[in-house]
Amino acid sequence: MGYLDFEEPFSRFYAHGLIIKDGSKMSKSKGNVINPDDYIHKYGADTLRTYLLFLGPFNQGGDFRDSGIDGMSRFLKRVWKLFTVTKIDKSELSSQQLHMMHETVKGITEDMEHLRFNTAIAKLMTYYNFLAKRQGLNQLEMDVYLQLLAPFAPHMSEELWERSGNDFSIHSSAWPTFDEKYLKVDDITIAVQVNGKLRGTINIAIGDKDNKRLLEKMALKDEHVAKFTAEGVKKIILIPGKILNFVV
Repeated sequence: MGYLDFEEPFSRFYAHGLIIKDGSKMSKSKGNVINPDDYIHKYGADTLRTYLLFLGPFNQGGDFRDSGIDGMSRFLKRVWKLFTVTKIDKSELSSQQLHMMHETVKGITEDMEHLRFNTAIAKLMTYYNFLAKRQGLNQLEMDVYLQLLAPFAPHMSEELWERSGNDFSIHSSAWPTFDEKYLKVDDITIAVQVNGKLRGTINIAIGDKDNKRLLEKMALKDEHVAKFTAEGVKKIILIPGKILNFVV
């Protein structure tokens, strides 16, 4: 009819993968078809929607498991609790908070543009763990988190958005943006392990992340690490910027 300047009714085609159950492609003949209404009744539409997008890469599909949707339900319940119980902290965001928020916005924005829904949700889980460790929650952090969650759990995000004092729909709000200046870090956190088990962490200037002697000295000052290395260390393994592991 001449309304479009391309052949198909979309400018980009990206095929979704198949959802399988018990190792087989779903089909009526095998009797392994899932009725989504049953899961929506039990868990809610947001949980089912988020779980399906988290199963695996969108173009590869994944294996539908009841244990998996249970896990997604628990995650969304924890988010609900965090945003309804935690007190609002009105203090300014620290450099660490700003870095985490802008890094998450950047990562999820890029994931959404490339239809990497599963990794976007994984970043929401990581950001939740960061927010849940603190006593208070800043209003800006709350708003940004809900805006990032909204494409996956639209009903729950809208309810929490309204409860936080906004008088317009979250779905008409602007997608959050990130600032490159907050993505630069001056220091990093190194995990300290003893025989492969996490026993502590070290915050160190990014320029010293490869300084094995300095990291060893700092780690052994931690009483939680020292008590597991008191009988002597056989070997020290450093994965620069990530892990320092004492073998005892």
